[in-house]
Amino acid sequence: MYETALYASLVAMLVTIFFGRKAIQRRNYMDFIFTAFGLVVAIRHINLYVWLNLIPDSELQVLLRAVDYIIGIPIMILGFEMLHTSAKARVKPARRGVRLIALLIPIITMPVFAVFFILLDVETARLLAMMMLAPTLGGVIGYYMLQFRNNPYRIAKPEFEKGTNLVIAGYLTMIFATAVFVAVLRLFDVGIMSEMTALLLVAAGGIVQSTVTFAGLYSKLKVGVIIVDIEGKIEIAKLMDEVDTQIASTEEILTARAVLAHMSYELNMVFRRGEEITLPHITLDPLDPHRMYQVDLLPHELSSEGTPISAMIVINDITDSLRDIETEQLAELLHRYVKERDTAEFYLDLLNHDVSNMFQGILLGVEIALHDVEDTQKTMNTLDSVMGQINRSVDFVNHVKMMAQARTTHVQLVSVSVPATIEESFRVVKSSARHKAISLRFYAPKELPEILADDLLSQCFINIILFCAKMDDENNAEVEVRAEPSAEGDMLHIEIAADGLEISDEMKPKMFDWQTRSGLPSGGIGLPLARAVVDRYEGKIHVEDRVPGNPSKGIRFAISLPIKK
Repeated sequence: MYETALYASLVAMLVTIFFGRKAIQRRNYMDFIFTAFGLVVAIRHINLYVWLNLIPDSELQVLLRAVDYIIGIPIMILGFEMLHTSAKARVKPARRGVRLIALLIPIITMPVFAVFFILLDVETARLLAMMMLAPTLGGVIGYYMLQFRNNPYRIAKPEFEKGTNLVIAGYLTMIFATAVFVAVLRLFDVGIMSEMTALLLVAAGGIVQSTVTFAGLYSKLKVGVIIVDIEGKIEIAKLMDEVDTQIASTEEILTARAVLAHMSYELNMVFRRGEEITLPHITLDPLDPHRMYQVDLLPHELSSEGTPISAMIVINDITDSLRDIETEQLAELLHRYVKERDTAEFYLDLLNHDVSNMFQGILLGVEIALHDVEDTQKTMNTLDSVMGQINRSVDFVNHVKMMAQARTTHVQLVSVSVPATIEESFRVVKSSARHKAISLRFYAPKELPEILADDLLSQCFINIILFCAKMDDENNAEVEVRAEPSAEGDMLHIEIAADGLEISDEMKPKMFDWQTRSGLPSGGIGLPLARAVVDRYEGKIHVEDRVPGNPSKGIRFAISLPIKK
């Protein structure tokens, strides 16, 4: 019977272990308090289980019930210490005498109640204990709850304030709900369950108190608090890291007055309209002229008519946070600058070399035509050369336009069939390279998934196939294309391979680099454009030997593109 007491003891031991590890790691006072609280609660519930299962009113049961009151001494002391430590974070901290009284209450009363259970009958002892303990505990807890008002940590450390509220709720549940269910209604199982719930609330409060939430960003910053009434009298002036005492030094009072002089208009608006005002980025010479602060001004105490009679000013040093933000923004701007610089250098290089060379060829052809105007056949051949150069210039301008389009961040993609795009690209290559017999072998499953792409995909395939055809010294060029989904089903692997192309391992990584494209015959900007297109679709492309380890057997372009989901 009453196995719930064993369950509650197990929960208490888990709480003890959890906070015990934190106490060892962080050496935090409150973690030690929560650890001791859980341990004592576990002992108490083991004691409850034992005496609840003994013969009613036997000597051993009466003795263990009396011991239950003795165990209550550390439970009450630790509970009051939780309340007192939390109250220190309030604007109006608990008086030192109250803490002493709170500690003496369990030390004096609980042994007296234990004696009552030994000397008197159980019902009389229980009644006397309830009559004496309930108002005393209620008064002390009520006093501490008054200290939980007007809390500057509601802004500075909201997670601490919420955690404290959970601790209060758990402690009240443990004291009063348990008393009602056990002492009055004699529902021991329900009472033990309420104690278990209370313990979980207390533990949750301890966890929340030490957790920094997004709303509790200010807990990482230096916090100062000033409270001033409508007459200008400074009630509280704490400009240090912690608000743990009510007595402000003369230096702090003088500093607080100088700070308030910087925000007299905003303070007047708080008193006149009850507004909450935030000054996000200001300097305060009285504190540190080299630091940046965020200042929150808000009503503190209200009159019976609901108008503010005092205001709270919470000052947060945000210098370090601003520096982090500025550093991140500067890094982003630098990255964008470098990217734009590289792009500008790329287009400048194109204009400097390729366009210039093409027009030099055009000018040379025109000059030859002028000198050979009498030789009709020679003139026609020369003009054909001029037309070829002009066509190359037009193609090059189109490539530059495509490169710029491929680098844009605004991508409008649609479903594209890879086999259809490959066939269309091959037809374009055959018509533009009529001096060669180019054949295509395409291998792919019947059901090949589509990818998300745009019109530039065909230009990517055209450039790669055309590169393979131009690099092959033979009059006949054969290009092999394979396509299949990846094993994971998220990418489409496309391979474009050709014989007769021998490229060294040193040159392979440079084939897509526009800065070194002149290192290969017929390199041009076709391959850099192909890589830009693949990057546009968030894919990957690289070159490898068609037969691994044997460069003389040709190359293979390996492309991976995301499959449409």
